[in-house]
Amino acid sequence: MLLFFQAILVGLVVGVLAGVCTILYDIWDMTFGDDDLAGALGRSEVAEGMERGRAEGVERGLAEGVAQGRVALLCRLAARRFGVDVARQAGALLADVTDVARLDEAGEWLLECDTGDALLARLGPSRDGAGNGVPG
Repeated sequence: MLLFFQAILVGLVVGVLAGVCTILYDIWDMTFGDDDLAGALGRSEVAEGMERGRAEGVERGLAEGVAQGRVALLCRLAARRFGVDVARQAGALLADVTDVARLDEAGEWLLECDTGDALLARLGPSRDGAGNGVPG
């Protein structure tokens, strides 16, 4: 849950930085008049680009927060069902997964597998190298 809030915070910081850039641009424009960037792109295009960047940053931060929250939930459930050691290994295997559909699939495996080893085998890469696990 803490990771979810950290990701939201990152998104908000990106938004604040975009706002600060807009203010600095306005100060520059008032002090020095039209510069090459404003003349080439126009003020509205610059502001539009900054707004788009802020929105993308917030969206990315929220998506990462959702994924991290799901990984944390899966690890807690794995710890309750199979023990802390399996949960730590599962967390390491899921740490870089951001695809929510793949995390949902891992949650189904948590319910389907009878042992922690079976869960870890499903989460990890296949023995033949085909990569049937979640990561990748």
